[in-house]
Amino acid sequence: MPQIFGGLWLENLVRQDEQYDLQCELFASGFIRGIQLRVAHPGYTPSVTTENLPQLAQKLPDGMKVFVHFGAENVGVDWGERLDEQGAYAEHGHAHGISWRDWNRETILWGQTVARVFDRAPGAPLGVAHPGYGLGPDDVIARSRIVSGLLDVGTGSDVALETVPPVADRTASAAVIKKATAWPDPQYWGFGGTPRDMKELITDLGPGWKCFYDWSHLIVMSNQARFGAELGVPRGCFDEKWRSIDNVVEEYLELPHWPICQYSGAPEGIVPVHDRFPSRIPEPVLAGLREMEVICLEIPWDRWTASDRVRRFQDEVR
Repeated sequence: MPQIFGGLWLENLVRQDEQYDLQCELFASGFIRGIQLRVAHPGYTPSVTTENLPQLAQKLPDGMKVFVHFGAENVGVDWGERLDEQGAYAEHGHAHGISWRDWNRETILWGQTVARVFDRAPGAPLGVAHPGYGLGPDDVIARSRIVSGLLDVGTGSDVALETVPPVADRTASAAVIKKATAWPDPQYWGFGGTPRDMKELITDLGPGWKCFYDWSHLIVMSNQARFGAELGVPRGCFDEKWRSIDNVVEEYLELPHWPICQYSGAPEGIVPVHDRFPSRIPEPVLAGLREMEVICLEIPWDRWTASDRVRRFQDEVR
């Protein structure tokens, strides 16, 4: 049975707020064995320094493992320097004279510093990153930035590559992300978002790099493959066989990957959402989840439903 991890932002831990209390209670009750800790740019937590990090780590219960999720596009991190999902980089980075590359770099390096202080998940890298976005699969400038940027901050042993949905569509995303209406371009391409694209990215980065499965993103990717023509995605970006989630999972499992993953339910559309949990898990995804050592749940955490949701998920994966 895989270990189940809950989730916190570093800000929750600093404040020791309701989310912090809930995760500690779930751990004490045996529902979770650890947490995925989202770490954004150090500017988000100015009171935390390398000197007082050890004291911060002691706020977690003994035995609670930690896996770091390096800040992604929702906090302004995009190695392709194309998608500032919530306008975070523009407001907190660009407005203060920080280049996008430096913002990305400072975020990942800070996340690695944080990860080294906590009791980490066994057999896991320091953390996971979204590779980055381009204006399309042929955006060679963005792809070059992604490869050089990732190589600048880590190796395959400390940075995992998350499987993101390949298409971020402004119109479709606006229903879930309010600020998507302000995106300057109508569509973005998440590199590593298809099995073929991830294989090429790993090859470019070199030996030791591995992908990290977000199983819900794989479901969205398969949904996008079915609606590729409607999305206006260039012909050839999606193989027809990827319309079947069975084929998507089979091809991704052939790639080098970590035994730790994320899951947030089975979205029915082309935009990742976290409100489809619990929901019926597609059989190939369920089989893949059972092969993992750690599953980080990315779900709405509230005191009234959290334990029941985790219990039902455990029963299905068991």
